[in-house]
Amino acid sequence: MEMTADETAVSLRNLSFGFGRSSKSTVLGSRIDASLKYGELACVVGPVGGGKSLLAKTVVGLQPCFDGDVFLGRRRVGDCSKAELSRHVAYFSSESASNCSISVADYIVYGHKPVWPFRRKMSEKDNNAVSRCLDWLGIGDFGNRKIRTLSRAERDKVIMAKAIFSDVPVIFLDGLLDSLSFPDNVEVLCLLRRMAHTSKKAVAVLMSNAELAVQFADRIWSVDKNRGFNSGIPEDLFLRGVVDECFGNERISYDISTGRFVYSGDHIRSVIVEGDVAGKEYTAVCRALGRCAVDVETPETASGSSVLKVVVKGNGRFCLHHPDASEENFTSVEHLLTALLSAMSKLRISLLSEESPEP
Repeated sequence: MEMTADETAVSLRNLSFGFGRSSKSTVLGSRIDASLKYGELACVVGPVGGGKSLLAKTVVGLQPCFDGDVFLGRRRVGDCSKAELSRHVAYFSSESASNCSISVADYIVYGHKPVWPFRRKMSEKDNNAVSRCLDWLGIGDFGNRKIRTLSRAERDKVIMAKAIFSDVPVIFLDGLLDSLSFPDNVEVLCLLRRMAHTSKKAVAVLMSNAELAVQFADRIWSVDKNRGFNSGIPEDLFLRGVVDECFGNERISYDISTGRFVYSGDHIRSVIVEGDVAGKEYTAVCRALGRCAVDVETPETASGSSVLKVVVKGNGRFCLHHPDASEENFTSVEHLLTALLSAMSKLRISLLSEESPEP
């Protein structure tokens, strides 16, 4: 199976997939056309049970498709032998590492060489390559540990090290980020993207965190049995309304300027916030207000309905201006927020009293 770095790594052509057979089959996606290029990091996103894993297994030849074709390079997956597929595509999931007694180093190399580990010792080149893979993932001292002694998050990192160590040009990683902390997720996605770009591998990561996917993916495959399949670079999906349609709802929308999903429902009143809009303290105040369903206005955009104003003075100092021209000063966002919400509550009660009809 000849493949070159300038061609498409994976092509889905009019693909239909799902589970079951004949009359009892369940279709999770149909008439799908999509591609993944060498040198790209793709994030396959969607809700739990939406069909991400089944799609990945269909692509790598572990699951038959109902209709259409999957191509690896120029070869149709259905025409490839298992040996051909194993040299060109690999699927790794949390279940890839069993609760066994072999060492981490042995596990990473096992399967990569047909005779390893029972018929030969690991070469110095193998040792160095394994050490680099473990170091990249921040688990450089894990080489001699036994797989069965690892936590799930540690085991998932080891599986990713095995994926990085492999020579296959197309890699699918299923759910391996789910057990990791947020900083680890960011670090691993950066590492995988760099590996895809520099080694010209096609790497697909199956995950549920759409916000991280939009930030780090070169390409997104959105898989949802209820909303269908969508594919493209994050910016095109945003412009087509796919990001909001697939990952948002009437209260949650995607803000392309910040690269984050924002909650926009039940905002009961607005507040003017004045200060250095590029500063961390200004951002912290705005985030705290947004979390409490309060809209933020600047002095230039104030609509006139805002009667309270927050001034971010810098150096950890905040000032709350009341309608009666009185001021309160604070040295933490928490104390500012408590006073602001209390003032808003009093103003709302006062407003309701004024608007109540006379008996």
